[in-house]
Amino acid sequence: MTGPLLDFGSPFWNSENMVQELPVLASSGFESTGKYGIGFFSLFMWGSHVRVVSRRYKDAARDTRVLEFVKGLRARPTLRRAQDSEYLADGGTSVRIWVASPPESENGILFRPAHTRRTLEDTCAWLCPAIDANLVVQRANVRRTVVRASDWKTMNGEELLHRLADDTLRSAWMLQERERLIPLTARNLLLLTDKSGAVIGRAAIAPTNVYLEIGAITDGGLRACGLSRVAGLIKGSATKASRDVATPIVDAQTLAEWASSQQGLVVEAAVDKPALAYAADTVVHCGGIPGALPIALSSRGWASVEDIRAWKPVPDQVLIVELSDLQNVANDLGPVELLPNVLACGDENMYLITGAALLMWPDTGLFHERPFRNRSTESLVASLLAEKWSTTLDEVLAVSTIAGRLNVNWVEVGTVGGKPIRRSAHILRNPHAKPVPVVSHSPRKRRRRKT
Repeated sequence: MTGPLLDFGSPFWNSENMVQELPVLASSGFESTGKYGIGFFSLFMWGSHVRVVSRRYKDAARDTRVLEFVKGLRARPTLRRAQDSEYLADGGTSVRIWVASPPESENGILFRPAHTRRTLEDTCAWLCPAIDANLVVQRANVRRTVVRASDWKTMNGEELLHRLADDTLRSAWMLQERERLIPLTARNLLLLTDKSGAVIGRAAIAPTNVYLEIGAITDGGLRACGLSRVAGLIKGSATKASRDVATPIVDAQTLAEWASSQQGLVVEAAVDKPALAYAADTVVHCGGIPGALPIALSSRGWASVEDIRAWKPVPDQVLIVELSDLQNVANDLGPVELLPNVLACGDENMYLITGAALLMWPDTGLFHERPFRNRSTESLVASLLAEKWSTTLDEVLAVSTIAGRLNVNWVEVGTVGGKPIRRSAHILRNPHAKPVPVVSHSPRKRRRRKT
C-alpha cells in the first residue's frame, strides 16, 4: 500500500499543483473552489458513514484506493485497496455518504417546514447552478442529470431563473410577484464578460422593489448567496469560510454598461411606471444611465432625466421623499396628491446582495454617511437640480436640510382626500435664492388653564 489517499499536503490535493499535474484541467477552464481547506469535513453534516474511492489519472485501475469512515470522526478511518467492483475506470474521486434519514424526510438534512419544499434534485440544482461538470442524482436505479456542465450560459432563461429562485416564500403575494417577474426578466438576460472575454454572468434587472431572490452569486459554480432586484447569475468570490456571502467579480465598467443596456429592454417589456422607476433605481445604483426611465414622481406625473432638465420654472425649494414611503401612505389612506415642489424617488440605499450578512454592493457608500454622494436616483435628482440652479451640488447641500436618522424633517408633502400629509423629506434649496422659511409641524404644547 503506497502513501495515504487523502494527503492534503501532497501535490495531488493542492489546487495549483493539481492543475500542473493534470494539464488537461488547465486547458478546460478548470477553476478550483478550494480556499479554506475544510470542504471535505462538511460531508459529515450528512452522515457519519463516508466512503471515498480515488485513483490518479496515470495509475492503473488496480491502484484505486478506498478510504472509509464508518463512525465519522469518532474513530480512525480504514484505508485499503479497492475491490474489483470498486475500480474506477478513469482517474478521479467518488464520494458516497450513507445518511441516517431520507434527505426530504422530517429528520433529513433537506427538510424545511416551508410549504414549498425542494426535492433532492431541485436542491442540488439550486446549490450548484453553475458548475462545470454534470451533476447526476440517482434514486434506486433511476439516474437523472439535474445540471449539465456550464448549461447556465445557454439554457432557457425561465428554467434558469426557476433553478435560482428562493422557494421559502410563505407569502402568496410574494410568490405571485416572483412568478410575474420570471418570464418578464428571462427575455432580458444578457451575458457579462470580463476583459479576457470569459463569461462571468448572465443577468437582467428585475423591475420591482420587492426583495426576493431570482438571482444568485456563485463561487466555483456553487451558490454563495442570493441577488435581489437582479435576476440571473453572476460569478463572485466568497468573503468568508462559511461561503454564504460573496461579492461579484464583475468590474465597474462592465456592470455599468450592462445596466445601461437593460433600460431599453425593461421599457420594451411594457411594465407599469412604478416598476420602471424601480428598474431605473437599480440601473443608477449599478452605475448605469437610466435613459428614458422615470426617476421621480411629481405632481405632473413621472419624470425622467430629460423631464427634470426641462422643468420650468424650477422652485427654489424642492422636497425629496422616498417613493416607498408614499406608497405605504397610499395603501393605507388612498392616492396622494403631491405638492408642486415635491419629488418622490427610489431608495437611498439598496441591498442587491442577500444572505447571512447584507453587503452594500456595487455602491459601497451609505447615504447617511455621505448624503447625496452615493449612487441613487435621489442623488441623481439633486445633481440635476444643481444644474438647473446653475450651481454646484456642494453649494446646494450647504444651504439645504438633509433628513437623517437623528434629523427628521417632518413637512407637508401633499394631500389625501383634501387632508394634508406630512412625511420626512430632504429639503433642497437654491443657494442663489432668498431663504424660504420652513413651517414646523411639531405638536403644540397644551396650555394649562388658570384655576
